[in-house]
Amino acid sequence: MVRDNANDFTSNPQSIPIQVFQHNGFREGYFKASITIDHGRQEATAGAESDNTFLNENFRYLITDPTQFDGGTPPAFTFAENRPDLEQSVYVQDQLRLRDWTLSAGIRWDHYQLLLNRQAVSPRLSVARYFQTANLVMHFSYDRVFQTPSFENILLSNSSAIQSLAPNNFLRLPVEPSQGDYFEAGLTKVLRKGEAGRQLLSPRGGQLRRRRPDREHHNQLSHRLPQVDHLRRRRQARPGGLEALLGLPELLLHRGQRVVSGGRRAVSGRERQCCGNADHGALSGLAGSAKHDAGTPSLPGCAALWLAGGAQYDSGLPFEFDGDPSTVLDEYGQAVLNRINFSRGRIRPSLLVNASAA
Repeated sequence: MVRDNANDFTSNPQSIPIQVFQHNGFREGYFKASITIDHGRQEATAGAESDNTFLNENFRYLITDPTQFDGGTPPAFTFAENRPDLEQSVYVQDQLRLRDWTLSAGIRWDHYQLLLNRQAVSPRLSVARYFQTANLVMHFSYDRVFQTPSFENILLSNSSAIQSLAPNNFLRLPVEPSQGDYFEAGLTKVLRKGEAGRQLLSPRGGQLRRRRPDREHHNQLSHRLPQVDHLRRRRQARPGGLEALLGLPELLLHRGQRVVSGGRRAVSGRERQCCGNADHGALSGLAGSAKHDAGTPSLPGCAALWLAGGAQYDSGLPFEFDGDPSTVLDEYGQAVLNRINFSRGRIRPSLLVNASAA
């Protein structure tokens, strides 16, 4: 896979109290090779990957109203730098099925080189036991995770040049890759089966705990420069979550509480998880979906018809803001203010409803 990406931020001449200009981009080349051998009760997988990203950052500003900034703030600033982000990894994993037991173990080696040169060995282990008489599956898993930091504005936020913005109150530390231990345990129970063994009711529950001794944390360069997001380090985080899932042939209900969620990227037979900020609290939600097969309709050229719908409710993400509602109104407008609950310190809850047919 190869890709070329660029993004720009441009201020107009009337911008007050500062004009900001940013042109960031990267070119990435990604390669992966893997092999899977399935023989008898075993399924073994091995592979390697290389992800090379060539970063280019170009940022500058011009202060148009010096009275809005601390004394000594440079009236103008320019930064430009490029550097490669090189990542390589190899992994091997084996899954063994023994009657009612399923065992899986693997190990992965990662190498990361950008501002720092780091490598890590990450083991993983999972065990599942099926109790046939009770139609119950119990499972436990452990995964050691190595997550490289986001590279948005990472060159700017780690440069010595940026120290001139606040020379008397500045501490610059390289952003380390995040490492941590993921533990998950749960069970799945089939309460009722229909014809031909079809599951009519299948609830599933589990608990996830993460222990991460070092992790990245997003922060704005300044409240006057909210579009410039940079990274800082957090020494420790212990997020976790609970979830419950109820499954029917055409209905799925999910109830969960989790840390503020970020992305999840499937890489090399395991998932690299980029989780939210544990110090920002938890996000609770309820989601449901349903699908109905209407059979073969009397429409020319139409073989089948199905209808589906769903809804998702979230309690609202937490936020940090130094101002008050009047400041939000002045700087961002009524539409943004209407979505903020200052008494709870959260964005107001959201409800997403969808429907589809085919």
